[in-house]
Amino acid sequence: MRFRKILVVDNNEVSLNTLTTLLQPVFSITTANNGVTALALYIAGHFDVVVTDDEMPEMNGLALCQRVSPTTPVYMISSDAIQPQALAAGATRFFDKGNVLRLAEHLKDVYGVQRK
Repeated sequence: MRFRKILVVDNNEVSLNTLTTLLQPVFSITTANNGVTALALYIAGHFDVVVTDDEMPEMNGLALCQRVSPTTPVYMISSDAIQPQALAAGATRFFDKGNVLRLAEHLKDVYGVQRK
């Protein structure tokens, strides 16, 4: 079996820890607290999925989304009403930050552990 790798990006430590806790039993998680660091990690490694907040220092989630390969699913989370902008930037799907449990369940259903 192979665990899928997810890059989780959020400058809010509580949100980052919550998502990591929800996803870690099923996925291999790497975290970043801003878009610049996330982009460097993304370029240096292979990730199956990127989950990113929008409002972050140095590079926001919309800009990060535009720089990630279109073959990598990007899930945008935000407490702001930016769904149209997120989808226009290339996000696969948008979740309100209050629905991280729903996001985690969706990711488990769609990208859960696969057999080699």
